[in-house]
Amino acid sequence: DIDNINDEHRNVVEIASLPTDRCSTLCINDNENKDELFLSYIAQFYLKLESQYLIPASTIDHIAGDIENMYNYGWQNMLDNVRQCLKQEKISEHNIDKICKHLTLNDLFQKNNKLLNNKFKRTYYYTQNMKYVSSKKIKLGTDAKDKETFFYYIPILETIKAMYTDKSIEAYLDLP
Repeated sequence: DIDNINDEHRNVVEIASLPTDRCSTLCINDNENKDELFLSYIAQFYLKLESQYLIPASTIDHIAGDIENMYNYGWQNMLDNVRQCLKQEKISEHNIDKICKHLTLNDLFQKNNKLLNNKFKRTYYYTQNMKYVSSKKIKLGTDAKDKETFFYYIPILETIKAMYTDKSIEAYLDLP
């Protein structure tokens, strides 16, 4: 039918008329900043759980995985709704697939949570991007039940060095 052909042509023209030459570099730079900022937010959340609330790293691994599973379920539901709406607007299946793929590839949570979903990845990120000093595990020996006992400490000298290199703390330090 002619109305469907006209609607489809209008959709193709609208998509084709987007200024991709100018948008591509602007969008890439904006997305890089958004990615970095969002990754930083996730990292700070996980670090807060670990350091402020003393949640073990293995528990945070499970939390990260479960959050990702819940998010993916919600994300798939949202994509299904977008597909339905676009079908009702008579957008072609090919264009719907392109739009959904673009949305998925640019989803901040899906891209960034995978970079921090285990202890190794988080610790690497913390040491590379924050003034992070990791705790050291020291074996104390064994208890009466022959179970190994440990304690953790944060190296004070490394912490002070990190503190003195942090620009946000510099204003509060009484430097000679």
